[in-house]
Amino acid sequence: MAMDCKEIEKRAEAVAAPILANLGYSLVACEFTFEDGRWQLRLFVDREGGVTVGDCARASHAVEDAIAVEDFIPAAYNLEVSSPGIFRPLRTEDDFKRYTGERARIKTVEPIGGRSNFRGILIGVEGGQVAVSIDGTKFMVPMEKIGRARLDPVEIMPAKGERRVAG
Repeated sequence: MAMDCKEIEKRAEAVAAPILANLGYSLVACEFTFEDGRWQLRLFVDREGGVTVGDCARASHAVEDAIAVEDFIPAAYNLEVSSPGIFRPLRTEDDFKRYTGERARIKTVEPIGGRSNFRGILIGVEGGQVAVSIDGTKFMVPMEKIGRARLDPVEIMPAKGERRVAG
């Protein structure tokens, strides 16, 4: 079954965002993906001071019926509501500005200068483009070409190959 995941994400955001706002949460991002043989609708919510497991359950109960009533997802799916966590999705210019100086991973919808993956330090937003430094080289990634982006606080330690949280 062919589904337009981006369109489903947009519709889910349109339904969920005002409901969540009424509860004091902001909708950070929405993802609709096929994982482990099942469709997943994942909503990332936040609020001042962060969110708890109880907040996620409350938010889930508040939006699940509204999404079901709208009936725009043509397959069985699991609804998951969670905090953005340390791998927080980045979607807006404000997100990229807020996290300037942090490590991020950006995947583009089409290659830019021969590459589609950019993993480095966010150094700002200029004229609708995200500036990212990778090994000291500055790359400019147009906002409209970004498919997915998130914070990436994990570094690979070359000596042992162990993963650790940067900081």
